[in-house]
Amino acid sequence: MKSVSLILAAIGILSASPAYSATFTLDFEGATSFSSIHDFYNGGTDASGASGTNHGVSFSAPGLALSNDGLGNGTPDGRYYSNAPTNGAVLFAFDAPTVANVAVGILGSVDFYYSAKSNLPSTTTVSIFSGLDGSGTLLKTMTLAANADADEVFDTWSKASLAFSGTGHSISFGNNGGFVAYDNITISAVPEPSGALLLALGVGVLGLSARRQKQA
Repeated sequence: MKSVSLILAAIGILSASPAYSATFTLDFEGATSFSSIHDFYNGGTDASGASGTNHGVSFSAPGLALSNDGLGNGTPDGRYYSNAPTNGAVLFAFDAPTVANVAVGILGSVDFYYSAKSNLPSTTTVSIFSGLDGSGTLLKTMTLAANADADEVFDTWSKASLAFSGTGHSISFGNNGGFVAYDNITISAVPEPSGALLLALGVGVLGLSARRQKQA
């Protein structure tokens, strides 16, 4: 009886844990402009206290949200960017790589939109690593080509797809030096066990326990 109680308790804990969709898109809507995104998509908040959907994704400190009305003074659309896939906010960093950590793991590919000014550094890359915080094995990297004018506004957006083998746990949007913005990052994450699977597992274990008790 004690084993049954322990099994049921374990199933309850697993069922109550956050379940992440297998594929989701980070569009940065609702994140605070010029604030570090941090745990906005990880069940927490950005640096200014705003929160979004919990997708199990956290960002390193250099990763900022950027909105056209970021100064709160009624500036019109197009002050910082235009023609983005979604217009509320985009991902941006001034002078250091931004790393997105996906603890459950990433499978197959990462798709995203980017706008890169013509004077961007030639070392501007997006890379997938097997470990968190850009550690472990480099699974795939892509060098971004310029697609926008060298002016204040990110006005041209291109879609990119970074396919790789293995399981990644972090994405490094590296060395962009303030010349690149990102939006609508689509991640194919390792799916969490469903409630039905957990229930079936629990029933199977209970059945095995009952048979053992009869044989004893």
